Amino acid sequence: MTALKRGMCVGSCPCAIRGKLISLTGRTKMSKRFTNNAVTAKCGIVLLSLCLVEPALAGERPSSEPEQHAVPGVTATPPPGQVNRYTIPNYTSQATAATRSFVGLTILNNSAVTCNAAVSFQYAFGTTNICVINFSIPAFQSAIYCSRAGHDPLTPCSVSCSPELTFNTGHAYVSSDNVSGCQNIAVDAQQYFTRDTADDLIESQSKLTVTKFNQPNKGD
Repeated sequence: MTALKRGMCVGSCPCAIRGKLISLTGRTKMSKRFTNNAVTAKCGIVLLSLCLVEPALAGERPSSEPEQHAVPGVTATPPPGQVNRYTIPNYTSQATAATRSFVGLTILNNSAVTCNAAVSFQYAFGTTNICVINFSIPAFQSAIYCSRAGHDPLTPCSVSCSPELTFNTGHAYVSSDNVSGCQNIAVDAQQYFTRDTADDLIESQSKLTVTKFNQPNKGD
């Protein structure tokens, strides 16, 4: 069915163009140009039908018109001079009487130059950074970024959020310097659950998903 253009309920019927609009009660008189009862009845039906269906069809587009999609914007602002490289879709960092957990991200600098790399944490339903940890990693070395301070022998955090994330579930972005070579970082993310307040005895550990920035994962 051909989509109707907005305004057809007024312009498509000659009764509405050359005469007055037909009242549903029949009290409004037509102009002299349309005095034939058959034409009046037919035009009234067409006009009423178009006016009733037009609001529902107004939002339809012809098949030849491309559909418009919102372009997603960058939702994490990295430190100056850096660009986002990876996304961690989900993590949790807790320090309550019932549960203790934190996330540890290892970033390996695969380049021959020193690179600054950062992790930006956000709440699950948020789009602003609640913690940004920035650290300088020498060539071919790695650093561990933590949402809370972990300890040996569990994981020796190189840098952690301050203040620590103690009641937070969300996502994170990994960025590095926007210079040649610093795009060659490798990222591993681990979720830790601990059994003591010192956070040095592990209860469980799992590998978190890491995806390229602004790209979907593969269903893993």
